[in-house]
Amino acid sequence: MEMQFNLLPEERKKKIQRNNILRFVVWQEIVIIFIVVFFFLTIQSIDFIVNLRLDEAKQQASVLKNSENYHQTEKYEKYLNSLNKKMRQIEKAQSNDTDWASVFDKINSLIPQTIMISGMSGDKNSVSIKGIAPLRDDLIEMKKNFDNDDCFENVNIPLNDIVLKKDIDFELDFKIKRECLFK
Repeated sequence: MEMQFNLLPEERKKKIQRNNILRFVVWQEIVIIFIVVFFFLTIQSIDFIVNLRLDEAKQQASVLKNSENYHQTEKYEKYLNSLNKKMRQIEKAQSNDTDWASVFDKINSLIPQTIMISGMSGDKNSVSIKGIAPLRDDLIEMKKNFDNDDCFENVNIPLNDIVLKKDIDFELDFKIKRECLFK
């Protein structure tokens, strides 16, 4: 059996213990400083490499810009961009454009040959047709034609126009459905 005696005074023990703690703290600070310096140097080296690559890319871009192929490519690219812009404008205009030709053809087919049109006016999708009908039956036939067609709605002839039998000055009001106006 072995026995150990601690003959150091209590103050000396505390001093040794404080020194050990101090050494441990100093050692940790040194390790932390070493880690910080390592990361700082790593970041600096990455920054240097990135800047070097960036300079190389800029030099290559300037060489490409000075070449004749680059200028031709750039010229064609601008030309194609302007064509695309014009095409988009035309497409937009066509998509919003009303198809009045087909509407006028349809109106013309619905009006009997005996009726003479003296005027036509409209606002958005509302149309008013003025004219002279030789007989009341022709006027009624025209109203029925417009009523039966799928493109027109709210067809209206004032009652005082239907009272007369011959040479009737009439006004026909109707609305054109949106589906018929647009292609």
